[in-house]
Amino acid sequence: MFDFYSSFFSRFYALCHFATLLGFCDSLADPFNNRIILKLNLSHMEKQSGDLFGRWCQRLKFDSEDHKSKHHRFSEIVLRSLLSHEAPVLESLKLVVRDETEALDVGIWIGVAFAHNLRKLVLDLHNEKDVLARVPSVVWSCSNKLETLKLRNSILLEFPSRVSFSSLRKLDLEYVEFKDEASISKLFSGCTSLQELFVDRQSNIDVKTFTIAVPSLQRLTVVDDFPGDGKGGYVINCPCLKYLSIKGFEWIEFCRIENLPELVEAKILGVSHENILVSLTSVKSLSLHLSPFKEIKFPIFHQLVSLELFTGNGWNLLPLMLDSSPNLRILKFVDPGWYNKGGYPVGCEWSQPICVPECLLFHLEKFVWTRYEWQREDEKEVALYFLNNARRLKKAILTTKPIEIEELKKLEKRREMLKQLASEVKSPNSCQLVFEYETFTCNKIGGKNFRGRDIVNEDRISELPEELLLQILSSVPTVDVRATSALSKRWRSLWKMVPKLKFNYERHESKHHSFSEIVCRTLLSHKAPELESLELVVRDAEAEPFDVGIWMGIAFAHNVRELVFDIRGEEPDTYSSVLWSCNNKLETLKFKNSMILEFPCEVCFKSLRKLHLDNVELEDEESASNLFSGCTSLEDLVVNRKSNSDVKSFTVAVPSLQRLTIDDDSESGQGVGGYVINAPSLKYLFLKGFCNYEFCLIEDLPELVEARIMDVSYVDDENILASLASVKRLSLHILPFHLKHPPTGVMFHQLVSLELFIQHGWNLVELMLDISPNLQTLKLVYAWNWDRSDSPIGCEWSQPECVPECLLFHLETFVWTYYKWKQEDNIEVALYILNNARRLKKATLTTKPIESHRVKKLEKRREMLKKLASEVKSPSSCELVFECEMSTCNKIGGKILRGRDIVNEDRISELPDDLLLQILSSVPTEDVIATSALSKRWRSVWKMVPKLTFNYERLKRERHRFPEIVCRTLLSHKAPELESLHLVARVNSEALDVGTWMRTTFARPVRELVLDLRNQRKVPVSLTSVLWRCSNKLDTLKLKNSIILEFPSWVCFSSLRKLHLEYVEFKDEASVSNLFSGCTSLQDLFVDRRNYYMDVGTFRIAVPSLQRLTIRILSCYSGRRETRYVINAPSLKCLSIKGSEWIKSCIFHELVSLELFTGQGWNLLGLMLDSSPKLQILKLTDPSMYTKKDCSVERGWRRSQPKSVPECLLFHLETFVWTRYEWQLKDEKEVALYILNNARRLKKATLSTKSVWSYELKKLEKRREMLKQLANEVKSPSSCQLVFEYDTVPFE
Repeated sequence: MFDFYSSFFSRFYALCHFATLLGFCDSLADPFNNRIILKLNLSHMEKQSGDLFGRWCQRLKFDSEDHKSKHHRFSEIVLRSLLSHEAPVLESLKLVVRDETEALDVGIWIGVAFAHNLRKLVLDLHNEKDVLARVPSVVWSCSNKLETLKLRNSILLEFPSRVSFSSLRKLDLEYVEFKDEASISKLFSGCTSLQELFVDRQSNIDVKTFTIAVPSLQRLTVVDDFPGDGKGGYVINCPCLKYLSIKGFEWIEFCRIENLPELVEAKILGVSHENILVSLTSVKSLSLHLSPFKEIKFPIFHQLVSLELFTGNGWNLLPLMLDSSPNLRILKFVDPGWYNKGGYPVGCEWSQPICVPECLLFHLEKFVWTRYEWQREDEKEVALYFLNNARRLKKAILTTKPIEIEELKKLEKRREMLKQLASEVKSPNSCQLVFEYETFTCNKIGGKNFRGRDIVNEDRISELPEELLLQILSSVPTVDVRATSALSKRWRSLWKMVPKLKFNYERHESKHHSFSEIVCRTLLSHKAPELESLELVVRDAEAEPFDVGIWMGIAFAHNVRELVFDIRGEEPDTYSSVLWSCNNKLETLKFKNSMILEFPCEVCFKSLRKLHLDNVELEDEESASNLFSGCTSLEDLVVNRKSNSDVKSFTVAVPSLQRLTIDDDSESGQGVGGYVINAPSLKYLFLKGFCNYEFCLIEDLPELVEARIMDVSYVDDENILASLASVKRLSLHILPFHLKHPPTGVMFHQLVSLELFIQHGWNLVELMLDISPNLQTLKLVYAWNWDRSDSPIGCEWSQPECVPECLLFHLETFVWTYYKWKQEDNIEVALYILNNARRLKKATLTTKPIESHRVKKLEKRREMLKKLASEVKSPSSCELVFECEMSTCNKIGGKILRGRDIVNEDRISELPDDLLLQILSSVPTEDVIATSALSKRWRSVWKMVPKLTFNYERLKRERHRFPEIVCRTLLSHKAPELESLHLVARVNSEALDVGTWMRTTFARPVRELVLDLRNQRKVPVSLTSVLWRCSNKLDTLKLKNSIILEFPSWVCFSSLRKLHLEYVEFKDEASVSNLFSGCTSLQDLFVDRRNYYMDVGTFRIAVPSLQRLTIRILSCYSGRRETRYVINAPSLKCLSIKGSEWIKSCIFHELVSLELFTGQGWNLLGLMLDSSPKLQILKLTDPSMYTKKDCSVERGWRRSQPKSVPECLLFHLETFVWTRYEWQLKDEKEVALYILNNARRLKKATLSTKSVWSYELKKLEKRREMLKQLANEVKSPSSCQLVFEYDTVPFE
């Protein structure tokens, strides 16, 4: 690799004065007051920025994940961009490489970047195979202006001699390794100006003693969390250090820190070496996370004024630090939240100091405790000790953990406990005691806050510079770009300067103008001096050669750089070369679909670098020759063909070509014609198809690096292989050819990576192993649909007489995808390679998925893989991996196992019963029962699972009927208590004995029951009260769908707290009354009904203990009488009503939060405002299922408006939220103004409108004006915060 870097440095140093075609953009605000973050991917910058400022972009970022291309390797993209860069100084370069093959070119990239006076370099190399990329010191010896260097992941640094980083100020080393300790010393000794160092290590295999000796260093961060062998450590010698952060160090032997006289701030997290504190005596701000369980001699921190301690593993560190910090002013306690405080180690409990520390008596001014555990007595004692003894304390802040808003009792208890703590505090009167605590809320509305009448944002996007606006508009279709001219005067002519135009006949349909007229007018109106890109998608009826000639003439007059011409139609038209020969600045040309290209004479495309011919035809062979001969600078050629009727012999003769892709799926070749390829500079070759051709002649390719040959047959395979002799990476998918011996004289000496598709026999494997002496990576891939009977005779596996040289000396990685573990030839091939590859480091065999319920097949595969592993004689350093899939989870679950420990032991069976039952509780019951076939250990485990779920849809294929399965399972179940039972059953097809189920279920305590009976015939099942007699421990009951409840007498649900009734009917009104009167502890009730139910005339809800009530009435047209609803719930705290204007309400004295679904009138709103005197939060939601224009007049707001202002508006309402506010409707505006102008205590009002399409410019402007008008009419107090939230939907 060292020679590879050195040989290319001199070649690229002289080429570093060209410009890049890359750019980027930051975040901005759009003209519709929504915050848009525009992130332009670097892989598309060439298309989006061009010459606006891309050539002078000073910050570049390349990520191989974002630069995937069929035509260019990532290395080529990076290199071309760097070589074409013109900025005199390159501020920043970030390289993220995820392919080990691309890492070979890192040295070239860095050399080119250093020639541009690079200031900041970020190099991130990812390698899934854990193979480190060695980066020698010569790579870093090319620049003396580098100020920031960040190296990450799979990098091995080697510095045999001292380097010179004279200007380096910041260095980050994340998960990189060093060759030896001398490399570390020579690196740091060469950084004479280094001020900031960050080190994150995950192993100490590379060096045992990591020495950091940098006299100029001011900031140092070291993270070492890797569980090592307890040997080695760190030596830190930085006399000028001002900031030190250390994390981990639990698995090292020592950490020696020289004196740090200038240290100001230090953070020591998770460190078990107490002697580190001796070196920190000069620190002023200290954060500690230590676990000293024994008494140690602490130094005195005379200069320490701020201390942060992490609690969680004991209190013995706290008294020591207080005694050692006489001048402490600020003390912070932080609970990291991951410790179990059930019991501290012996000696770590809180013990009050004998004497009050000096810092508490004379200096401590601020005390902060984050995540204070108000329920723990020891923490309360600690808090009281500080608050009562800190005589100079000015402010104390205690922050508790969040609590769910539904846990009302816990919230109340926390409030009482904090009140009690405050009453016991004897701090001075000048001390400010603050309790900060959070409450989790489920529905949080985002958006920006606006105070008073500052409602609408200014049009900030129009204030952006023109260059940036043009870059944004370049990524938008032209039809939308032209529409921006209606925004304002600023935008009237801006679209005419956009450097990229896109026309698509599907988007440009007009009654008044044809597509051709639209294109011509737009191009003639265009004023940009240079057109970067023009894309035309045309229907064949509108693509007359005369019109196309006009378009091309105008485009070439604007010096177009990229042209995409796509004609959609059935019959292709012929286009002469005169249309395309008018421009010598064209760099990219793409022809697609229904076209016939005619080039009777040689064309002149001097600057053309990329050419795509996608399903187009050429007039004759002469046209093909004239086209390619005129492309003197062509580098990338893509040819997709479906027929060879136009040209029999397709000749590609381009001396400058570097990348060639040919995909030919023609089925009309009939063994006639073929391809001739003459491209001596070619580096990448992709061939696919060629199934019906006579020949494929490829001239010598001396510079070829990568080749992919797929589905090629019926041509001279020997010729193809002979032409690829110089390739380094090769992928072959060739149909069977009967070669008993390799082609004469063909040897792949430079081939290091080989991928073979082996579904048609083994002769190709044997051949390629023999003629690839330096092969390092071998990949075998099976096709799923291959039948062994398709293999030709003579293609069976036969072991070579001599072991190939590549196996003996070079092969390091072996991968087999979809290994067929049942076939003998597969086992033989795998054993042959594994036993003869002496340098093998990693072998991965992936098998096909198996259905999870096929237990026997899974077990057989496991045994076969065990047997294979036992026969492997590979070296101990080889890592053998089996990756097995089960189709139910679609995830490779194979764990990496070293040596011969291939198959995992059954560790899950060793888990305790409690944990197994908890796991099985989240699995459907039919799958839980299936585990009984695994082993004896699992035979009876399922019978103790506390949660059961039955669904008839999942049990359709079982041989027993659904009722039998449920009964058998319930009778076999042995758990003393059933936490949950879910039953989803079909009524019309099977006779259900629900009574048997209930009696069997309630034979033991049941906590939760969900019964869902589905019936397509709408004949409900009647459930009488006798079924519920034994359910006095039921906590949650949910009944759904086809059920009729009959309660002739009072039932007893003494422990029921939650009840759901979804589409359930009652026998009569007495059944409703008897049900609710028996729910003496009910707190949460959900009722979902249809308004045409005729079961009861009055639905009365009388539950004194009820706190949360949700009622949903589905409105369906019917001529039947409607049910009246009466609510008597004096303890109700939360009420949600949807579609129920038939409710006869009571007075809700305790109601503080109300949510109403609008859509069918306003009489319910007026009624609820009058009936809720203490209401604090009001939410209106539009479900968007009603047409509000059809609401009757008598349901309008003016008829429903209260006669006097409700008490809740005058004295209590603080929050008002309206979701999907219809700003166009007059009645909704009246409602909003009524609430906003009469709510005197209102603190915040949020109105969220419906989305509007981005192209509806008039509607967007009208919405803005309407909201402004509404804001001007609001007379709410100045303290009210008014927020408008609205979305603009982009049109794609």
